[in-house]
Amino acid sequence: MKISKDSVKCIPSASDFFDQLRHDISVAKDRVWIQCMSFEGDAIGQQLTEALIASPASDKRLMVDSYSKLVHNDTVLAFPTAWINIPLLKERYQTAQCWKKMKKNKVQVHFTNPLGILGIKYPMRNHKKMIIIDDHVYIGGRNFCDHNFKWNDLMVKIKIPSVTAFLIKDFSSTWSGTDLIESFQSNIVSGWLLNGFYSEHHYNEIINCLSESKKSIEIVSPYISGPFLRKLCYIAREKSIDLKLYIPENNNKPIITGYLNYYQSQFPLKICYIQGDMNHSKVIISDDQKVWFGSCNFDCISYCSEQPEIVISFNDTDIVKQFKNTLFNEMIWQEKITPTTSKLRQYASYKLLQLVEWGLIKKANRS
Repeated sequence: MKISKDSVKCIPSASDFFDQLRHDISVAKDRVWIQCMSFEGDAIGQQLTEALIASPASDKRLMVDSYSKLVHNDTVLAFPTAWINIPLLKERYQTAQCWKKMKKNKVQVHFTNPLGILGIKYPMRNHKKMIIIDDHVYIGGRNFCDHNFKWNDLMVKIKIPSVTAFLIKDFSSTWSGTDLIESFQSNIVSGWLLNGFYSEHHYNEIINCLSESKKSIEIVSPYISGPFLRKLCYIAREKSIDLKLYIPENNNKPIITGYLNYYQSQFPLKICYIQGDMNHSKVIISDDQKVWFGSCNFDCISYCSEQPEIVISFNDTDIVKQFKNTLFNEMIWQEKITPTTSKLRQYASYKLLQLVEWGLIKKANRS
């Protein structure tokens, strides 16, 4: 199988991605299907609403996780502080108006993973971000809200029939209420539809591929943690592989820094702190030969809970080179081979996330 250089395009810039997306939506013929975890009726949400309404495509759908009914701008709407936050109340109203406007103009809107009574099912989110427009797709980490578009993130445009067919099948199934757990593989491109602890076999397939690395494993992820990280640390130590993590210096979940510093004190782990705004990209590169990317943070939540994810992989040096040139040229980082946080913070962060992991695994064993 030969992939042309125009079949895969990495887009780290939010404005470039949105400009390309709106153009593709405006010329779509058959379908525009969008799935995201967060959609908010701010500037980005309103622009997407108008683009979908104006699109000539015959089948237009927006699928959003029920997370957006509970959280806006990283603020839980059920908290008392949210009730007196005038800008937030206005945005909630605008979001509802966007949904109403789309439905009125033949854009179907569907919500995944209901929150349950008193939000008891809140941890079980559908974390996928995908866009299917006729014969091509976008995959990555962007949600449709202003604050997410301020972050550094990566979307990848792919025009490969097997990938498009794979995601059409998944989108259709999710829309009907069933989260698929399956994979496809070829010599160059592979894909996985994951769902937490139900997908341990598929996660292990990815880990087994990474265990074949001979020199290096580079991971860009804001929240990497849990069994996935732990297994890679043991592999790196046993095989003397250079394991390097790129994490945001200004992480919106600062507990991760202390947690990873704990691992750094136990394993030969290098941490590169990405400077500037929050970085939300999720990419793994092995020996400059293979790349994995998608919606998955490879953290304890995605691995141990019920959280649907998408991961795509390419075994092609030209595509890997594009990822490295595009992604790494956009980042400014500082490498640290020793921990940057206190031992107390490291230990406390590690123990707290271990407790979360233990709770998720215990719940999974009862299911």
